[in-house]
Amino acid sequence: TEIYTLSLHDALPICGSQFAERRSFAWLSLFAIVLLAIAEAANARAEDDLGGQLKKATEYHDHSDFAHSIPILRKIVQESPRHYLANLLLGEDLFHSGAIQDSIAPLEVACHVRPQDAVAEAYLADAAASLGNFPMATEALQAGIARSGKSERFLVAWASYCLERYRLLGLSLR
Repeated sequence: TEIYTLSLHDALPICGSQFAERRSFAWLSLFAIVLLAIAEAANARAEDDLGGQLKKATEYHDHSDFAHSIPILRKIVQESPRHYLANLLLGEDLFHSGAIQDSIAPLEVACHVRPQDAVAEAYLADAAASLGNFPMATEALQAGIARSGKSERFLVAWASYCLERYRLLGLSLR
């Protein structure tokens, strides 16, 4: 975010002879108000840019266009590392694009940023299980169940996870 500043020394040539001649407090106050308005407008544009980027990335995400959503989401996360939605979408998009190992870090951030929301845990559990990291998957699912008030979604996910884990164990014992 850029903040535009202008010193009194810089202001004298801009305002010309009127400023230099009058040097009144009123002129200085008016000039300070104008400078503050310019700085606020610049900061608002920077915030709008982040919101616009997120909106664009979400549109790509909604259309499963991960080649376009991932770079935008990475940029948002780079600028705002604890942005919940950007980390959640980045993790999900990396997972669906096949970069499962890369999806773990943003999903973990999303879990820590908004611990009351168990959505990130579900995606983290899927990613960890896909990588064969069953302890991480178990931990994520158990945290999701604890945070979600034992919602049907997490109980079904837990049961599915357990069944798949037992199936894999059975295959390895044959």
